[in-house]
Amino acid sequence: MPRLIRSAEQEAHLKVRLKLLTANLTTYAYAIVGASFVEPYIKGAGFKAASYVGMVLALVLHVLAWYVAPHGETS
Repeated sequence: MPRLIRSAEQEAHLKVRLKLLTANLTTYAYAIVGASFVEPYIKGAGFKAASYVGMVLALVLHVLAWYVAPHGETS
């Protein structure tokens, strides 16, 4: 039978993992934004299909991070 009550140690581990996941998602999203939006803008190369795909991916990662931790990494 599955345990329905989690120990305090399990809750603490879950909280740490969620903070790490949120930090990683937002970091990757900002890196993708830099690669797909800022870099073509600085170089004057124009936006290509890959740039738009990267921007959508970054937005998806930010939304996923918001879903996992609605109050941010500090919650």
